Amino acid sequence: ISKFAPGLRESLMADQSAEVNLILRVQGDPAACRVQIERAGFRVRRAFRLVPAFAVTGPASAALALAEASWLTQVEPDHPVHIM
Repeated sequence: ISKFAPGLRESLMADQSAEVNLILRVQGDPAACRVQIERAGFRVRRAFRLVPAFAVTGPASAALALAEASWLTQVEPDHPVHIM
């Protein structure tokens, strides 16, 4: 089972130098995960508490490199949310 949302891995691979906004869902110690996320080249824009996840910005190649991390459970695009 892929950690990436449908079509996301292919999109990241197509332009690995692109700056992307993602939600990274994690398990384990959030502080330790944040350190690894930042070391990979991401800037953490927001840390979520209810669901252990981070909104990040960084290179597509960094997301692909983190794919094998055991603490990373899901990667999805971070889209703007509009309230009606």
